[in-house]
Amino acid sequence: MPLNRRQLITTPAATAVATGATSRWATAATPDRHRVPAARGGHYSPNPAPLHPTDFLKLPQGKVTAHGWLAGQLKLQLEGLCGRYEEFSHFLDFTATGWVRPDKGGWEEVPYSLRGYADLAIVTGDATALATTRRWMDAILATGQSDGFFGPKALRTSLNGGPDFWPFLPLIQALRSWQEYTEDNRIIPFLSRFFRFRAWCADPDIRVNGQRVAAPAGPAFTRIERTWSSGDRVTLRLPQRTTVRSWAENHGSVSVDHGPLTMTARARRIPEWTADDEHVVAPLQPSPARSTEPVEEVTLVPMGAARLRITSFPTAAPDAEPWLADRWYRIANRHSGKVLGVDGMSTADSAHVVQYDGNGTADHLWRLL
Repeated sequence: MPLNRRQLITTPAATAVATGATSRWATAATPDRHRVPAARGGHYSPNPAPLHPTDFLKLPQGKVTAHGWLAGQLKLQLEGLCGRYEEFSHFLDFTATGWVRPDKGGWEEVPYSLRGYADLAIVTGDATALATTRRWMDAILATGQSDGFFGPKALRTSLNGGPDFWPFLPLIQALRSWQEYTEDNRIIPFLSRFFRFRAWCADPDIRVNGQRVAAPAGPAFTRIERTWSSGDRVTLRLPQRTTVRSWAENHGSVSVDHGPLTMTARARRIPEWTADDEHVVAPLQPSPARSTEPVEEVTLVPMGAARLRITSFPTAAPDAEPWLADRWYRIANRHSGKVLGVDGMSTADSAHVVQYDGNGTADHLWRLL
């Protein structure tokens, strides 16, 4: 019998055994005096022990109806570019995208569009928008392969010879919303097959009442056939191993994986490697990079989390080649003390370069390339 997500979460089918260190979130619980008794509702049951009680529950999709000003704004959005983007963007050509026809190309454009459009269709209840969303969802679900991969075939090898999972993230959000709204029983099995595609666990440990069951390395399913009795206990342990991946085509950088997470533990700072105001780091340069900074412990957010901009790192050594800092310089003459500048602050081709008093103007700034 197919399960929807509510049934899947509330069914006491297995006990997961934690293998990692205690999270810092475990020490940041809300004091009891600030809690309210958890009530059942929405799509999710309150957390059972030892998890912290659930203070808030998500309302099911489609159960909130906008009125007044908000309803007007949603109508404007639906009638504007967001609701009609498919009419103008070649990326949303239904007949020419790999999200419908896997042999064709495609990246993040359709996923990002559907992530917003599907929710807009649901909250407005617009019949045309809902029908359009259903058309896209049906087509995307039809692209599923036997190993769980779906969408453009090119994404299997488009990132340094391996799969590019980035565009799937916003599309998974759209599929989740659609499943919650329609209770489409195809979506949970569809995503379950896809999530096993990233086979990070080489030696899963599954036990029934303490007896280990044979389980292959991922990506794979394990089927347990037995006569079940009340009180049977199933435990699942996914050992996390630390491995290092080298990216020869990305300036010899490396990534450190621990199970499904990408992180690093000990490193040297590279003073010349900078980030802009949006916390986006400068491009990598060839490894190793010169750094005489002390080795220190560093903690990173796992890859794929919000606002993370680094997924691979250069190697570093005290005797390596120096990096060119990605910033602007003032170049001063040792003898005169004057700085290099452009005559008359000209921006024209073939302008004269002169030395001048360092008065802080922009024509005295230079970048090393």
